[in-house]
Amino acid sequence: MAGVTPDPAPTPEGIHRAKVAALRLHGGGPLPSNATWIDSLPAAERARFDGAIRRKPSRTLSGVAVVAVMTAPVRCPHGRCTYCPGGVENASPQSYTGEEPSALRGAQFHWDSAAITRNRIETLTQLGHATSKVEVIVMGGTFPARPRPYQTEVLRGIYDGLNGRPSADLAEAIRTNESAPHRMVGLTVETRPDWCDGRVLPFLLDAGVTRVEVGVECLRDDVLEAVGRAHAVGDIARATREARDRGLKVGYHWMLGLPGMDPERDFADFRRLWDEPAFRPDFLKIYPTLVLPGTPLFDDWRAGRYRPYDTETAADLLARMKAIVPPWVRIQRIQRDIPSRLVADGVRTSNVRELALARLAAQGRACRCLRCREPGRRASPPAESFQPVERDFPASGGDETFLSYEEAETDTVAGFLRLRLPSADTEGGLRSAVIRELKVLGRSVPVGGSGGGRSEYQHLGFGRRLVARAEARARAAGHDRIFVTSAVGTRAYYRDLGYVRDGPWMSKLLRP
Repeated sequence: MAGVTPDPAPTPEGIHRAKVAALRLHGGGPLPSNATWIDSLPAAERARFDGAIRRKPSRTLSGVAVVAVMTAPVRCPHGRCTYCPGGVENASPQSYTGEEPSALRGAQFHWDSAAITRNRIETLTQLGHATSKVEVIVMGGTFPARPRPYQTEVLRGIYDGLNGRPSADLAEAIRTNESAPHRMVGLTVETRPDWCDGRVLPFLLDAGVTRVEVGVECLRDDVLEAVGRAHAVGDIARATREARDRGLKVGYHWMLGLPGMDPERDFADFRRLWDEPAFRPDFLKIYPTLVLPGTPLFDDWRAGRYRPYDTETAADLLARMKAIVPPWVRIQRIQRDIPSRLVADGVRTSNVRELALARLAAQGRACRCLRCREPGRRASPPAESFQPVERDFPASGGDETFLSYEEAETDTVAGFLRLRLPSADTEGGLRSAVIRELKVLGRSVPVGGSGGGRSEYQHLGFGRRLVARAEARARAAGHDRIFVTSAVGTRAYYRDLGYVRDGPWMSKLLRP
């Protein structure tokens, strides 16, 4: 179909005419969507037409399509933090105002996880994105604290939304998704440090969860107590270790400018994240504290007892933080997705990340977090220019190895793998090597497709080579078996590499 139009840089209108002409040439039939059409093209042709079709390209630059599913409002198990705007009283999910896009979508579909998932898949497809590989994040507060039947229903609905049909139960939904058109390649839930332990993690693993986002906020017990968090720094370290030893990826929600903090204390806490092995999360979401009406913090602000950071202060601090973030960490998000009209005081601009990066650039420096080094954000070097890199560091009582393929001149990462050798005295966790994450970056290429187009590095062998390197490292460390925390939709991939189901994981015997 691509050859129907001679236009070297087709417009959307030209592409539509080309599709119509091709259908006439081949005897008619339904007109394919732009997304379906572009995914059927060879890599070279995809690169030629892609710019005219794909809208909001950053949605799939990380190699997957991301779907957020908001859960129904409910009271938080510990009470309420002083800065929290949400909850049953406000008819919004905990920690949310109710006017974030994901919260509005949740209310629109009456918190039906299947309907929300279907809607997002349809929207992404209409925008021209490949949706055969989907990462889902369950939002709305402390998900593991919800009644187990509710958790099961939400997760079953998400799988049903991906599968395109209802299932009898969660187990059937999971089995179906292993070969579904839209496969779950990552599943995240939000939780608290005191709800991230042996009570809840086994169920989450069985349900296909691969990552937990933990509300950490800061590393000072006095501040955590003052804002009503009802957990301590020790709980953060324990939760991180328990999740890691079970092969889960761990992310932190991190707040700036909480009551009792200042830029120097915030920066010292941030440095402590990386200096102390008890923490060292895999990714971060960083939120400057906002003053929102209806919160206890709003009352303190109105009485003159609290002042949040302004945009300039936050951008300066973020630039300092980004300058020291390790190259194996991804800063997922900076700033909450809250309409500025709802903010009484604090950082109202949505581009504070860009302001921080501009400050770094003016100093001749750059952020080395994984997001900033993804193909397409800085550069898209040829696949053959990437070289293997290894980084080792202790974390949570065990040893972590971060394997990657990187291009040094542009500091771009094509793919990476997180290998853990668990702590010796783990309780309830794995006692052998485990691959906690495998990811090939760049634009998402459909399952069964071929990469090689602009910013496309999937299906070129990077993943297999990373797994082989991890197996060699595990074998050299004396392990005779290696586990993988595989998402439901990637189990077939690991079966092709010789792995078999082993509880909620996949595993493989390592030959001498």
